[in-house]
Amino acid sequence: MAKRLAPMHPGFIWGLANYSLRIGDNEKALDGFAQYLRLVPSAREETFSLASRGIHDPLLIWEKVVHISRDPQTELAYLNFYKKQDAQAETAQLWSEIMAEGKPFPASAAIPYVDRLLEALEYGQAKSAWTDMQAKGIIRAKPAEGELAFNGNFEEKPLHGGFDWHLQEQSYLYMDVAQPGSCRNSATARPPSKPRVGLYVVGEDETPPETEPTESKKAPAMKVAAATASGDMRSLLEALSARLASSIDNPNTPARDLAALSRRLLETQREIKALDADEDDDEVGEAARTPDGKFDPAAI
Repeated sequence: MAKRLAPMHPGFIWGLANYSLRIGDNEKALDGFAQYLRLVPSAREETFSLASRGIHDPLLIWEKVVHISRDPQTELAYLNFYKKQDAQAETAQLWSEIMAEGKPFPASAAIPYVDRLLEALEYGQAKSAWTDMQAKGIIRAKPAEGELAFNGNFEEKPLHGGFDWHLQEQSYLYMDVAQPGSCRNSATARPPSKPRVGLYVVGEDETPPETEPTESKKAPAMKVAAATASGDMRSLLEALSARLASSIDNPNTPARDLAALSRRLLETQREIKALDADEDDDEVGEAARTPDGKFDPAAI
């Protein structure tokens, strides 16, 4: 009755295929799974899994359920499934049958299968499949003349698989070496649940933390004009350093100027350190040149 009222209803076909599988009528089960896949191609993984648990013959499933569809995306999905279930499975002949059909398909449909081949160390078959797709124009990028890297210059958008670039997000280290207050205008912030330490692993869902500005113990630097008028070299260098840092932190500063400003800031800092070192040397030298006083035992 149900079959007469709704012979092509996907739910009925799926249920009938399951029933046939349970009672051992594999021929009807395979026919039902093939019909169901034609109606609901998005259920490929579920269909392959159920059919494989009841019928332990991958090539029979290929012939009666998969290849009969003549849908390259369904066939490629089965190759990937088959290789995932058995890494040693021979799939070269099945790939050749898909290529012989001559039907177009997106590269994304075949890349998971190529990745399975690479994981199984079947480099020759993986390269052959890749070459077939290049020959059919499914994959357009090729190694440049004299180079071994595929799509080395990013002529095409990376395919994220196969012999093309693989994109993978990873955790990374963030080390804060900025001067106090240099991140005052930063838009990033460390989550409050993360311990406030100077060095830690930043997770995939985090952004580098904002450095909390601390109150400087030094007196504020003089303006450049006032420092120049004072005649004190250290004050002038500190004023220049503060002015350069302010320009670097200013979001309106042109990007083309940042490199030159940064170099000049580093040079100024080195000059300040060198000046401090010279002053320390002078104090030590002065102490060495000062004669010892006359020893008076009564002073002890």
